[in-house]
Amino acid sequence: MANAAGISWGVERAPALRPEFDAMEAGYVTSRDHALLFCVGGFANQYEQTSPVIQILDTARSEWRKHAAQRLPVGMGVTHQGLAMDPHRNLIYLVSGQPTAGCGPPTTRSAGWSWDEQCLRIRSDSRADLPLLCGSFHELPPLPRARYAPAVAIHSNGSHSLALHVMAGFNEARNASANEHWRLPLDTWLDT
Repeated sequence: MANAAGISWGVERAPALRPEFDAMEAGYVTSRDHALLFCVGGFANQYEQTSPVIQILDTARSEWRKHAAQRLPVGMGVTHQGLAMDPHRNLIYLVSGQPTAGCGPPTTRSAGWSWDEQCLRIRSDSRADLPLLCGSFHELPPLPRARYAPAVAIHSNGSHSLALHVMAGFNEARNASANEHWRLPLDTWLDT
């Protein structure tokens, strides 16, 4: 059904996410060219398990890249994390979130995950069930306090200097909204 402006929802050919986990409470972000959709973490099995992987949807093929899943480092937020895509690099920022199943405490850990697009393309065509070596994680400094579901954005101040902004979300006890706004300069971090 279209609205007054003639805009309506389309139906995609790719099936709902089902490769390994149901991905409830997962985070999603697209690649810079919008050819890939990354599903990060999520719950499965009535919140008793978490998905410690980044699953990848190839939007051109409308299929999940079953052999191109990247495992998250132990202790990273696998649900309720904040995500942002770097506008200039194949790099996703994963910020805070909950690292365990159930209603465990959030983490202050954050990281950037970079990947090689050519490697992902080769791995997606492979039928071998081998570990993916196309990406690498780079630890960020820990947040001052852990957060559930923070809003995360990358912003340039006009001088091509990038910063990662982390705002809001919920506090460690999940009983109040958080009102802090933290900023991490990325240019210095990316040079290390």
